[in-house]
Amino acid sequence: MCYDQACLAYLFFAVIVGFTILIVLCLRYRKKFLAENLQLSSETIWKIVAKRASELNLEKTEMLFGIWQDQSLTIQNIVIKNIKNEIIAQVEKRLGSREIKIFKDNEVYQVKYLFKKYKSAEISKLNIDSVLANYSHVNTFGKHTIKIPDQPLIISKRPIFNTLGIFDYYSNDKLVGTVQNISASRQVGRLCIFPANIPIYLKIFILVV
Repeated sequence: MCYDQACLAYLFFAVIVGFTILIVLCLRYRKKFLAENLQLSSETIWKIVAKRASELNLEKTEMLFGIWQDQSLTIQNIVIKNIKNEIIAQVEKRLGSREIKIFKDNEVYQVKYLFKKYKSAEISKLNIDSVLANYSHVNTFGKHTIKIPDQPLIISKRPIFNTLGIFDYYSNDKLVGTVQNISASRQVGRLCIFPANIPIYLKIFILVV
């Protein structure tokens, strides 16, 4: 047992060193884990959703997927890829911020979370006031709507008892797309399938919001 100050000081130092080593090892593991996730191919991702996509008559060529990455200790990055494994966009989420930025080609979009009872957000081009789409939860179970100006309302439906965060989207009672997590047990990223007539920025918005 430690009773004198020197012994307690050594014990305290050992605890600090132990925690430091543990944190370093955890960060190295996370870096390796994220790097491996980034190497996931579209074919591997497609196998996760292929059966359900076929049942919903959704096309493989329209699949996008986002892989979570760390840009820094305070910034999380989402790498958006298409079925050809091409990086088509980057998404930036800052720790504690109510905004997300989407970088697509030479354009920047921003997603702003609003102060409302249920989760809600809107997307617009950076420094342009006009809203391109609104996202709003309508209940505590995650059901939500997406409103595009001058377009019919898009409403989500969530299959019962799914562990992948699946949402199918309907407009005028017609299926228009689907979104789900890539993994049920790990934070890898998400995938979505929407037809070509849905703007690419809106697909990414739904994928990351």
